[in-house]
Amino acid sequence: MALYIAFALLFCAISSIVFHPELGLVYLLFVVIIKTLLKELHPIFEVLDYTLVILFVTFFSSVFKYSKVFKRAYFPVLYVVIFLLFVGLLSLSALYTSQVVYGILKLARFVVIVGVLFFLSMFLFQFEGVSRRFLNLALYLILLLSVVHIVIMISFINTLTMDNPILIRFGIAGNPIGSGRIFGLGIILAASRFFMKKGIRNHLLTIAFVSILLVALFSTNSRGPILMLVVTLVGYLIFLDKKHIVTIMGILLVFFILSGVVISVLPKFFISRVIAGLYGTNMGGNFLNLTTSNGQRVWLIGTCLEKISEFNLIQIFLGKGLGSFAEIWRTPDFIRGYPHNIFLELLFESGVVTVLVFTMSIVLIIRDVIRYYIKRRQHDYILFSYFLSLIYFFLNSMVSGDINDNRFIWMFMGASIGYLVYRNDVGKRGYLPVGNCGD
Repeated sequence: MALYIAFALLFCAISSIVFHPELGLVYLLFVVIIKTLLKELHPIFEVLDYTLVILFVTFFSSVFKYSKVFKRAYFPVLYVVIFLLFVGLLSLSALYTSQVVYGILKLARFVVIVGVLFFLSMFLFQFEGVSRRFLNLALYLILLLSVVHIVIMISFINTLTMDNPILIRFGIAGNPIGSGRIFGLGIILAASRFFMKKGIRNHLLTIAFVSILLVALFSTNSRGPILMLVVTLVGYLIFLDKKHIVTIMGILLVFFILSGVVISVLPKFFISRVIAGLYGTNMGGNFLNLTTSNGQRVWLIGTCLEKISEFNLIQIFLGKGLGSFAEIWRTPDFIRGYPHNIFLELLFESGVVTVLVFTMSIVLIIRDVIRYYIKRRQHDYILFSYFLSLIYFFLNSMVSGDINDNRFIWMFMGASIGYLVYRNDVGKRGYLPVGNCGD
């Protein structure tokens, strides 16, 4: 019976992608949850790489649905050239790495997954109706996940001995950092909804959404997603007209009040790392990590900088080879290795030239969004949903994950570019008039 249920769920997900390819991009946000759920229903589903499965279906569904208008799509040349140059530099660094197998696998996953994700997002979000479906489904699925997360968390709390509780990072599947990032993304999307949906009822509903998401976010006990969410939301102030500042300040005040309420309500061992910087047992999925994450990161960054200081001139420009940081440190699965900072990862493995190219892509999208704002003198909250999501995942890449873990940087970059094309604000060809093709 469980096998039939798993197949039915998989069939429904794939069918929805066939009709609306952008939904595949939403499902990629939950790929760890999907794998965990299907694996629990039947072990046969453990062997599949769901990122590749979802991306494969999404890609071919997009080609099939939009084949008649594909030639009229516009891919801004500068963004394409910069991304291809970035891939070329990664490919070059894979040629002289000491970790040949890992380096090639890392490159292959970046090209196949991140590359397709970047161009596919840039393409899909040029179409009418795509953004509405993507943002709505993403927000409501994140809300659903947060409710399930909270229910399981409460059940878990009831099993603990309260006289001597352990310090916990709670995640219903996979690494709790990943769950924290998704809940943070949900808060960004909910904040955008506050401006897009007018009326007291919708505003109160948005505050309720944010409250639920905050409980789920804080319960992961992951400081990175919480801190980067605050930085992202505060940074949003610079894009607002004076007439909106009072509103956003009020929202931030509500945000901090709600955060204080959540901190006071949740058991101390769920928020200890956030409010006191304490260390303890990390609980994420089915594994226990007994190391201290801050101490590990400090050591990794220090070691990385020390090794870079010993580089010769060629290594400074071209790095030591893709995946070569695994010589210094590897993840518990003994396969991957990275310094938990995307700039240091690129600098160590692929050199300063690659860092400059990556930085150029970030600066370029920031420039175009600011130009859009200056030109129109109004806030497009769909665009800012994508742009703030990009900034949020970019800031998180400063403290966790490697370039493949941080693939949503490129997904939301592509979404921002595609939407700017849709709004006739990038490139000479501008808006892609697709009629009813996107609805």
